[in-house]
Amino acid sequence: MIYYISDTHFYHKNIIKLSNRPFSTLEEMHDILIENWNNIVTNEDTVYFLGDFSFKTNQNKATQILKQLNGIKYFIKGNHDKPQWLNRMKEQGLIEDWYNLLEIKDNGRDVILCHYPLHSWNKMYRGSYHLYGHVHKNTVNNEKFQKNRFNACCEILGYVPKTLDQIIEERDSREQALEEILKILLRETARQFNVPLSLLQF
Repeated sequence: MIYYISDTHFYHKNIIKLSNRPFSTLEEMHDILIENWNNIVTNEDTVYFLGDFSFKTNQNKATQILKQLNGIKYFIKGNHDKPQWLNRMKEQGLIEDWYNLLEIKDNGRDVILCHYPLHSWNKMYRGSYHLYGHVHKNTVNNEKFQKNRFNACCEILGYVPKTLDQIIEERDSREQALEEILKILLRETARQFNVPLSLLQF
């Protein structure tokens, strides 16, 4: 299986508050992220990590976390990932390789991986997919016009590595739920103000 995840930010205590993560302590965050990863990923699986593994920490501490994680790992460099550390992890065999941008095949589908959300990517008009991180829970403008662009930050994925099929299905389910909520709100607003529903639709 092929899995994706981004922006774990190990050793970043303040990320719990900044991203409203459901953890009380840094230790709890580490334990749950590692447990979730290893409950899903086997050593025969491939994981594409889309950047920002850890944050302003002793590199040996980040290495000790990485050693605990299952899978064949490829890294996309994030703004908090140091090239020297990534090279050392490759030399030690803890990751296969690292890239700034990578194009892969996932069950015959073209997937473009980058830490940052791209406005345009290779084969985007021919059905390719783009996975990114960096923005955590924030929304990228014009997301609805680029249906094949997906946020793979751990906050969006429920702190678990996920397959491309899972990422697509869950994003579609979220959008459908929001559309239903919007329809309910529009009907209620039309009723309260006694205006045609068509005036409120867009």
